[in-house]
Amino acid sequence: MVVDPATSLWTQWKTTQDLTDVLCQKQQSLETQLMQMIRASDGIDDDEGAEAGCAIEEEIYRTRWAAADLAVGYSEAKKDEERAADIARDLADALAATPASTVEGVAAKLHAVLREGEWCENCPEFPWPQVRSALTDLVRIGRLDSFPKF
Repeated sequence: MVVDPATSLWTQWKTTQDLTDVLCQKQQSLETQLMQMIRASDGIDDDEGAEAGCAIEEEIYRTRWAAADLAVGYSEAKKDEERAADIARDLADALAATPASTVEGVAAKLHAVLREGEWCENCPEFPWPQVRSALTDLVRIGRLDSFPKF
């Protein structure tokens, strides 16, 4: 069995991209919690805020944000997501630069292009339907039954 370096890179990229997606969802959820905590702790009414001045109001907000962030772990989750995204981007670049030696390798490269490039799932705008069609053809021609759905 021929091991295609493009397929190996794609497997690493896909695993990292899937992790990035999970971490993104986590940080978005934590961001929502963070904003809810800050709003819930907003004890200054509009009159007091106007009297306190913008600088003090901003400092109060920053203090609340830091406390809420520490409580929910948003900043750490954001850093984790960014690190995973950087690794996925590096793997995508390496994949694009690696010649495929099998139909599966070409399909893997097209799959990465679709996942990285489409702004929405099943985007109807050029060139995404055409790329999906070419990928479908490669999966069928190569009899890549185990290739993940896209």
